Amino acid sequence: SKLQQLVFEDPIVEQKHLNIYEQPVAGRTYIATVDVAAGLSMDHSVINIIDVTEAPYKQVLVYRNNEIDPTSFSIVVDQIGKKYNYAHLIVESNNDGKIVCKELWDMEYENMISTKSEAGDNIIKSGRRSAPGIMMTKLTKKIGCSKLKDLIETEVLIIKDQQTISELGTFVLSKGSYEAEQGKHDDIVMCLVMFSWFASTNYFIDVTGKNT
Repeated sequence: SKLQQLVFEDPIVEQKHLNIYEQPVAGRTYIATVDVAAGLSMDHSVINIIDVTEAPYKQVLVYRNNEIDPTSFSIVVDQIGKKYNYAHLIVESNNDGKIVCKELWDMEYENMISTKSEAGDNIIKSGRRSAPGIMMTKLTKKIGCSKLKDLIETEVLIIKDQQTISELGTFVLSKGSYEAEQGKHDDIVMCLVMFSWFASTNYFIDVTGKNT
């Protein structure tokens, strides 16, 4: 019933792969979550940016492309992240995400989140035994999905993008986890799941000064 109440906005910039809802503003804090695909015209590589300067948090940009290869996608992530005040960057490191994590690490992107696997989840940590990005485990996904539900239902997270709302409507329970219905996509939703997991961490409190 809550999803049925969501209303999308028209982007202020609309391109083939890019919808911008708010341009970056100096001094504001942005979180960029990144889901990586192989670029074989199936799943999409996605960048989703949330403004967390104050609550409610707002979706301000969505980049979605199923034809771009991971190396080229790394360059796009770097450019968009820098434009949004060096957004705090969370990249899913499963599969092709490892390529993007390595490329961005080599580019020395500031504010890239590194994690360490612990007890089936991820702990945000730098230094030894940590790696750039976040490995999407069953527990991490479970925490992220639960938190995403809370954020949307309590209107702490404002979704502006039409495709995002469409994906949320077909994100369903399957074999004890959530995923897109057959023939649908959940690439943007997975970026929201990563953001919501991040919003449940102490590191998020340190970055934003807010406890969701």
